[in-house]
Amino acid sequence: MRKWNSWLIGTGVVVLVTVVSWGGLTWGNELWGDSPVQALGMPLYRILYLAELAPEAFLQKLMPSERLHDRPLRLALACLMLGIGAGAVLPWLVRGHLRRRAQAVEAAGRVTRRRFIGESLAATALASSAGMAAYAVLFAPQRLQVRRYDAPIRDLPQDLDGLKIAQLSDTHYGPFMPLRYLEHVVAEVNALNADLIVCTGDYAHKTPLAVRPGIELLRGLKAPLGVAAVLGNHDYWEGVNACRKVFNEIDIPLLENASLSLGRAGLGAPHDFKDRICLAGVVDLWTDEPDVAKAKAGVPENVPTILLSHNPDYAEVATPGPRVDLMLSGHTHGGQVRIPGWGTPIVPSRYGQKYSGGWVDGPHWPVIVSRGVGMAVLPLRFRVPPEVCVITLKKA
Repeated sequence: MRKWNSWLIGTGVVVLVTVVSWGGLTWGNELWGDSPVQALGMPLYRILYLAELAPEAFLQKLMPSERLHDRPLRLALACLMLGIGAGAVLPWLVRGHLRRRAQAVEAAGRVTRRRFIGESLAATALASSAGMAAYAVLFAPQRLQVRRYDAPIRDLPQDLDGLKIAQLSDTHYGPFMPLRYLEHVVAEVNALNADLIVCTGDYAHKTPLAVRPGIELLRGLKAPLGVAAVLGNHDYWEGVNACRKVFNEIDIPLLENASLSLGRAGLGAPHDFKDRICLAGVVDLWTDEPDVAKAKAGVPENVPTILLSHNPDYAEVATPGPRVDLMLSGHTHGGQVRIPGWGTPIVPSRYGQKYSGGWVDGPHWPVIVSRGVGMAVLPLRFRVPPEVCVITLKKA
């Protein structure tokens, strides 16, 4: 009879966990907005997503595909595996707990000092781990910081000395990032009172449904000299043509192997560079063919150039001929997790930790890598807070 009850409990757990995880992940991938229900659902989604990563990684080896949301069957199978695992483990844990409790009752009055200290330390370690995990998933992703850099530029026109550029990167609107928080980030960027705002890619995440709202929120960016942008790999994956269409509708120039002139009068066509510099942008390295030479076609060699490239690895593979004084990038998110005594375990770059974040001396020109605002792969940040960057140009 006890085995039969255990089987019923296990089956119930399998069904419950499978249905809840599949429903929660599907709902999180497809529904958007900022209702109270969704505000409560996003932390649940993050927890379910982390729990589902292991079976999803296993299935990805058996059923390779580009992205999770393209494969509803694989998501359902991963949730079923999660449910089976929970159904197998939970009854075993309950039986073990009951057995230990009975032993504890039997041994009451014989608690040793060593046992008491051991149990106290174990409970403290468990509580600390749970607290750090909750902080990394629920709170750290929204502790926005502003990082400032001074960039010496050779031949910088006198009236551009001290020009401030705010860089917003990797907003990743989608299941991991609520729209209300990203609207708050836009307001924070505006409050920096920068002369120019540049956006360096990855505005949508995990579903094409995120493209329009993820890019339209950039309409709220305001700067005296204007706003310019490039696309990232996630924007290509979610629908590059849709991204281009929305940028055109909100009247933010998208620099795809192209450039504009920049002066105190604002952004303009690249034909008159008197008292102006060049703002160039290239397409994404992972999904297209960036070409700085094409972007700077017709730009005199003595004109200082700021280059926007979503992926910082482009600094390593770019043609060294065209002049670039500074490149602004994102993409790597600072690795999102920094473990004390170890560093950042995973950085999406072929060059390891080099381009994880901050000022980097590339082989041909310096690169500032923003750690970005949003999240990808893992819905958490630990000791790598989200950031926006402010770059002040200085006459070298």
